Amino acid sequence: RNLKKKIIGIFDSWTTEMFLPLAKLFKNSKFIIIIRDPRAMIASHTKKSKKSSIANSLSYLRCWRKMIALTIYYKSLKIFKNRLYVMTHEDLVENPKKICKKLCNFLKVKFESEMLNTANYLDYSTGKIWEGNSSFENKTFGFKKKRANRWRKKLSYSEIRAVEFIAHHELKLLNYKLYKKNSFSELKNGL
Repeated sequence: RNLKKKIIGIFDSWTTEMFLPLAKLFKNSKFIIIIRDPRAMIASHTKKSKKSSIANSLSYLRCWRKMIALTIYYKSLKIFKNRLYVMTHEDLVENPKKICKKLCNFLKVKFESEMLNTANYLDYSTGKIWEGNSSFENKTFGFKKKRANRWRKKLSYSEIRAVEFIAHHELKLLNYKLYKKNSFSELKNGL
């Protein structure tokens, strides 16, 4: 535990488009992109209890596609060599120890097994244990695989087809499996 070394993180998917100017400004900074299945994101956003806080699904999907395009672009730039780590939410919940070890290696931080205990995560704004963010659970502790595929039960088939139509190429690029083996033209019927 090196008290002289500070690590400050900002977790916000909307900041991805600011990575290039941030990389230029902060020469020692590192960047992590967490990609999540857009069907899970839409299930989460459309099922929120506060309807006023729901983003328009089409707008949200466009933003997700933009994040994927930016990720591909950033990976091609020299400035991000050894400074950009890309992972999926699904990989994290399915194998947290493996992903956390990779993240620690990327950040040059010693891995400690207590990092996997989410009861150790503090919400520095309240001083209490961080309760997680979920549209489906009041408190989300631990890494649970079921959270990655909850969208299968929460979205209608029409909603799934609409997301898969809009994000079809990115889903395939990222090796996400389509819900059913629909042709691309069949998916547009979800719209």
